Amino acid sequence: MIHQYQNRRKQLRSSQPSRLVGIPAMIGVKGSDRSDRGFTIIEVLVVMVMIGILSAIAAPGWLAFVSNQRLKVASDRALLAAREAQVKSKQQHRTWQVSFRESDGETQYWVHPEGTSANPVWQGLLDGNSTQIKIDPASSTLSAKCDIADYCIKFEDRGILDSKWLVDQAALSDDVVGRITFQRSDAANDDQRRCLVVTSLLGSIQLNRNDDCS
Repeated sequence: MIHQYQNRRKQLRSSQPSRLVGIPAMIGVKGSDRSDRGFTIIEVLVVMVMIGILSAIAAPGWLAFVSNQRLKVASDRALLAAREAQVKSKQQHRTWQVSFRESDGETQYWVHPEGTSANPVWQGLLDGNSTQIKIDPASSTLSAKCDIADYCIKFEDRGILDSKWLVDQAALSDDVVGRITFQRSDAANDDQRRCLVVTSLLGSIQLNRNDDCS
């Protein structure tokens, strides 16, 4: 009797459908439908418009930042070139100079002994394209009497300023012998300037910027 009762309970359980059957499958179907739906055209257009607006806002500032970085790199290289000429004059006990010029729109420099004109090795103030930097003649006061260059700084032995070159300079003050100013080529009347300044008869050189180069 008991055995028959247990068999009857098993039959009843197997014949009742589970309320949970199909729920995982239904959940899977809904998730699949949602993931396969993707983006609508309106959503894509909204994202593209937002990207365009952000780019329009950020682009001018980014371009100005990159241009100013180029100007900084160029002026730093000019300073290193001047110091190299000064060191060479001490080492070799003869007059060395750093020369600057613009050729085909490219701003270049050359460190060499005075009077050397054969086989010049002109280098750009920027790697690649040095046309992005130019010399500002309006605020550059160094004498142009430099043989093959537009501007130059000359050092005698011991690293002091060359006396003959010094006579040609129209000193800006008791402390400032002269300067050469660089600015970006992509902006007229640009207030972003950097200048190489000779500040004493002993040949001290420093970099100034903006209003200090006017």
